[in-house]
Amino acid sequence: MTDGDAPGWLHRHWAELVGEREIVVCCGERIELSAEGKELARDNRACVALDLERKTWRRLERAGMQVLGIAAEDYDRFKSPRLGTGNPERVENPFWLAMARRDLPPQRARDLFGDHGREPTEEERNARSSAIRPMEEIVWTAAREGQAEVVLDDGGRFLLGGAFRDHGANAIDNWIYSDAMLVRPNGDVEFLLYPPELLPALRWLQVTRHEGRVFLSGTPDSTLAAHWPRFQSIIIELDLATFALRHIGGPGNTPGDIVVGPGRPEPGAPNRLIFPLIRRWQKDPVREAMLDLSTETWSTRVVSQRD
Repeated sequence: MTDGDAPGWLHRHWAELVGEREIVVCCGERIELSAEGKELARDNRACVALDLERKTWRRLERAGMQVLGIAAEDYDRFKSPRLGTGNPERVENPFWLAMARRDLPPQRARDLFGDHGREPTEEERNARSSAIRPMEEIVWTAAREGQAEVVLDDGGRFLLGGAFRDHGANAIDNWIYSDAMLVRPNGDVEFLLYPPELLPALRWLQVTRHEGRVFLSGTPDSTLAAHWPRFQSIIIELDLATFALRHIGGPGNTPGDIVVGPGRPEPGAPNRLIFPLIRRWQKDPVREAMLDLSTETWSTRVVSQRD
């Protein structure tokens, strides 16, 4: 038996052990009985904690401090991805570091800090490919897909770009990243900032390794990349010693279209890398972009025609 402010009959909620003696339970749906004895599901926006030693429940106004160790004022101050567009606070953002270490989606943070906002409309729920909320209302998360990942010699990982596109309640927090995340072998996380003219928000990221060098290719997001041509990939070289980035070519010297795979050396030409290009239509020819590493210039050729 337990005492205190118990949450009732819940489902679709989440629970987490905090420390050695407390479980935090949040959100989901609360099952209630109508006057006619019918079960009704009601949204539960509250968080409660169960003390395992005393077997008592208590209601939590905001559970972020208990679970993440983050004060409510720090969450309100640091939650938005707008800090990732060049603001140096990002490197030491306590909320983002806590979210990254635990790989939590934005909805979990909203639950912890009671930051639910208005319910999205049906139209907004269906628009899963774009960020519905204004930038200042989006909650940042380190969870992402489609990023470029480079495994380092010490076992750490360098993660660049990617996107967060979840569904359900998380769909209103979609975001394309213009950052890099360094995950150390012990699990520590560091964020690396680059100016947007060097690292725009990229889609379709690929990693190419060639003779000890690492190249990252991606296509600037058309809504966020003011400095780069639309629908043209860029190639960036990563310095594994310093994690500096530099462009191969520039806005007027690109593959000319969207790179859809990692590069490969051309047989007999070790200083030339070949990158496959997108076919926009079924009848389009198969084309490749060629990067001459000695001059860092691009050319394109048709590999085969399509009927």
